[in-house]
Amino acid sequence: MRKILKITILCIVLYFGISFGSELLFPSSPTSFCHKPLKLQVQSQRSDITQAKFSTEVQKAIDEWETRTNLDLFEIIGERGYLDRSGLSSFIIALPRDFGKVGMPGHTKTFRGYDGAVTVAYMEIYNIEPPTLHSIILHELAHSKGLIGHSDNQNDIMYPRVRYEINNLSNADIQWMLNYCEENDD
Repeated sequence: MRKILKITILCIVLYFGISFGSELLFPSSPTSFCHKPLKLQVQSQRSDITQAKFSTEVQKAIDEWETRTNLDLFEIIGERGYLDRSGLSSFIIALPRDFGKVGMPGHTKTFRGYDGAVTVAYMEIYNIEPPTLHSIILHELAHSKGLIGHSDNQNDIMYPRVRYEINNLSNADIQWMLNYCEENDD
């Protein structure tokens, strides 16, 4: 059932990209890695977190990334199902806990244009417990912009395992994003 849902969502994303022209997934002009906001649709498919609450939590994480980096990284454009015809938007979805892989609090899949910039990201959040939801969203948002890999430092949001006491971006997380943007934005 989970695999069928994931395949269905991927097919929908690809269908819209083909239906409205390959420009959506593979833009003809180079896109900015970090200085053009990634458009996000937010949706909660869980009964234990409302759409409004999940949207608020996503906005808090966006605000933290943007305030700390002084970059315009993300833009919430609505709930899932809204298609912005100027470009296919990305999704961040709160899914039932049993939907994800065992022990995985979240996952991000990115699709890149010919220039390597992320054009579409699909983020799944499985763990919505209050101590970890913010840190999981922060972590997956970084992957959605194209950061690959994880930190070796347990005090960083980009560490591969959730630590309940780590709820904010570290200076190393910020520097990693800034370095990534500087290396990829010309």
